[in-house]
Amino acid sequence: MAVVGGRSSLARIPDYEPALTRPYRVRLEDGEILEANAVVLTAPSFAAADLVERFQPELAAGLRRIRYVTTGTVSLAYASARFGAPLDG
Repeated sequence: MAVVGGRSSLARIPDYEPALTRPYRVRLEDGEILEANAVVLTAPSFAAADLVERFQPELAAGLRRIRYVTTGTVSLAYASARFGAPLDG
């Protein structure tokens, strides 16, 4: 999602113009170009590495070194009456 000037777009971003100075330019799927003073990249590190490699190869290499591990989440539910004290946390 792109957010510029309070306006958000769910368009995919297939291309960008690498730049080390502002304004940064991002080309949306429909061809519109957005200019911004800052860009926040929210992607898994391996995907982000591919996006920045053209203009930040050292950053891309560091992103590729981030390891991922498999995790699991377990949620349990209990009736509060089963506890001898109030649950305050």
